[in-house]
Amino acid sequence: MDGQKPNGMSIDGDPNDLMSRAVNLLAHQGHAVIVAAGNGGSGEDSVASPGVARDALTVAATDKAGHITDYSA
Repeated sequence: MDGQKPNGMSIDGDPNDLMSRAVNLLAHQGHAVIVAAGNGGSGEDSVASPGVARDALTVAATDKAGHITDYSA
């Protein structure tokens, strides 16, 4: 991430909402925007905004053994 400014957040929403568009704008300006996938569990469509933003670096939670946690999307 040479020269990039990391940013982090975890907020609910949808891929076309204002937050996702803001994430994409920051990414296009050279920021590495790191966001949580969400806490909706591992079911289908459980990743929340801004994690669904096209240019977000989306991360999930894992336990000590490296398995995705029950609550993590």
